[in-house]
Amino acid sequence: MLLTFILTCGVSINSITPSQAQVVKVSPIPSVRKARLKQLLEQLRTANRQQRSRIIQEIKRMGPSSVPQLVTALDSSDPFVLSAAAQSLGHFGDDAAPAIPALLKLLNNQQRWLLPNTELPRIFPVPRLRPRTIRPKPLPPKDIGIQRRPSRRLRRQPRITAKPRLRPVKPSPVPIAKPTYYWPPRNPEQFVRVTAAATLGNIGATQRNTVQPQLQKALTDRSPWMQLTAAWALNHIGADIPTWPTYLALLEHPNAAVRQATSYTLTNPRSLTRKLIGTTTDSQIIEQFIQRLDDPDITVRDQSRNIIRKFGDQAIPALTQQLAGGSPLLKLQAIRSLGSLKASNPDTITELIAALADRRQYQPPPERFSKLPALPQLQPMRRPSHWRRSNLRRRPRLARNQLIRVEAALALGGLKPKLTPKLRQALLTGFSDDAATMRLASAWAILQLRSNSFDRRNAARILAGLMNIPDQQIASEARTLLQAIGPPAAPYLTTYWRNQLKATPSRQQATAILALGRLGPAALPAVPDLRTFLTSQNKTLRGYSATVLGNIARSLSRQSLRGNLPATDRERSIIELQQVLDIMEKPGAKFNRGPLKRVQRSLRILENNRPNYAPLQRT
Repeated sequence: MLLTFILTCGVSINSITPSQAQVVKVSPIPSVRKARLKQLLEQLRTANRQQRSRIIQEIKRMGPSSVPQLVTALDSSDPFVLSAAAQSLGHFGDDAAPAIPALLKLLNNQQRWLLPNTELPRIFPVPRLRPRTIRPKPLPPKDIGIQRRPSRRLRRQPRITAKPRLRPVKPSPVPIAKPTYYWPPRNPEQFVRVTAAATLGNIGATQRNTVQPQLQKALTDRSPWMQLTAAWALNHIGADIPTWPTYLALLEHPNAAVRQATSYTLTNPRSLTRKLIGTTTDSQIIEQFIQRLDDPDITVRDQSRNIIRKFGDQAIPALTQQLAGGSPLLKLQAIRSLGSLKASNPDTITELIAALADRRQYQPPPERFSKLPALPQLQPMRRPSHWRRSNLRRRPRLARNQLIRVEAALALGGLKPKLTPKLRQALLTGFSDDAATMRLASAWAILQLRSNSFDRRNAARILAGLMNIPDQQIASEARTLLQAIGPPAAPYLTTYWRNQLKATPSRQQATAILALGRLGPAALPAVPDLRTFLTSQNKTLRGYSATVLGNIARSLSRQSLRGNLPATDRERSIIELQQVLDIMEKPGAKFNRGPLKRVQRSLRILENNRPNYAPLQRT
């Protein structure tokens, strides 16, 4: 059969020279790819959102070779095909330049590709459960001679007996930079012309002079989404047309969704519109963004504060002027912005000190689901930490804090100005405030500044009182600050954790036992309470208490060797540790060897009171 084929074609095997014998890579047949792309474009007429996104991703993987057919698809009358083809062209960068004339025509298209909303509205997000897929383990190849041991307990790598094949190393080609796709603003009204403008922003940089007049004309479109996308596209192609008037006008639009999209477009880290903020020195533009801090929408307020923070020190004078008057919301946002900008000039500090006496509060409007029953707040179990100075520097987390004086105290603590008598008196006045958040913020601010030991002890006393209030968030923040203060706050923490030992849940008792073990010698008053857990039926609590008592005994012996343990505490430690040792050495008692040895060794050191080293004598 092979001979018949050779004779029919007139080809001789001997006529092929070795130089003509070349290995040719077979690429995909262009006609097959063209047919597949035509099939995908026909499938774009579907109204399924997930299927449309998958088709666009598949067209993107086909590469720039699909640009001619996509340009042809822009002549379709179906808005679904027009929008998807225009969106696909935006992923190809400069390779999609032939589509610019067709896209410019679509800027006058008034069609909309309205997709039905197939998902049911949900009040609370429901997690999607995916079925667990069990993938079979791949079998080892049989043609390389793998010898496996009969035993499965020995986890060793298989030995390969086949001789490896050496292949020539080919030089790797120079990587080609893929075009960067910048995500355009939202298009909730699903206009075809808005999609075309977004695609021109991604591919129109090389033909800026051709694209710029049409996009400039789109700035006066009746649709705010078209105005926003046109301004975004002009910034991305590097046009010299000023777009600040368009952005500022959209920030005052009555539709909250338009204001949110505009503010997010200016702060999007994956967008080139941020270069406008870096090149702006106009004080009027900064003042208009400061006025946006009074916006009724919280998203617009937060994004406006981020934009003001990127303006830097240029925004400090205008923000300081807002502290003298204005609405409570505007003053509250101005204080937060000054705190993030680290504005430590004298005028700002003076206005912040005056704001400590402002009793006003911003009342947010009722939320959409405010009438629903509140869900119980579950407090996670926190592992007690050591004395960390980093916890002292961290700003307290206060949810839904809308008090002006609280924000002023937090801002002053973050700025860390010089502690003047006026500032000290204003912060000490906050210790007797009726709001728990103000007492917490004043104590944190005092601890941040270079205050004396008397003020720090007063701050520790205030924080100790806040640990027992019903608000779990404030109590947790106060406890964290007390742990960061260090040994001066140890008596308050010892009393608090001793009360927690009487709690019913064993989980809280375990947390209290571990926390007392980290207090060191200051936990001596809690030794009788910990000793009762040595005879507990709970195996976990019994083991925790033995380990903690061993650590406390070791810290007491070390302090005695240094000469820092008073005589009364030394006698009390001997009595308490002797009772602990009697329980641990009782016949039938089962305790780990480590805690038992620590208690025995510490008790011997405390009784003998002999240091292991002698101080050096100077001559």
